[in-house]
Amino acid sequence: MENEPCCVGNNFTYTDKCAAIAISENDMYRSFPDNFQCMNFIRSDRCYEENMKTHRPQNDRTPFIDAGFIYGTNEEENDAIRLRKNGLLKSEFKKNKRSEFMIDDGANDVALCGYVRRKFYPNEK
Repeated sequence: MENEPCCVGNNFTYTDKCAAIAISENDMYRSFPDNFQCMNFIRSDRCYEENMKTHRPQNDRTPFIDAGFIYGTNEEENDAIRLRKNGLLKSEFKKNKRSEFMIDDGANDVALCGYVRRKFYPNEK
């Protein structure tokens, strides 16, 4: 994914890769010396995998915003891993196996997480 700037000076870029976010005049970040008027927001690129007829989004940036790799991308995945108490995720303690971690998925002896592929490809970005 190219690092395409969406905000250059007072110019905001809106393309298939950029969706610049305007910062309002009363925002505290506008008071910094650089007087930010815009925040870069890069959209996902297309990712083609072998033997796939359609593309999937390749997104290197927004997962850090929405945390979909932790909380899931739909309500069912989200409910499976959240305790719904004090913002905690479900966890369990397995004696002689490991300390408190997220709950196992029950089939593969790996922790549940929002992004299913993360279980099997932990280094995938």
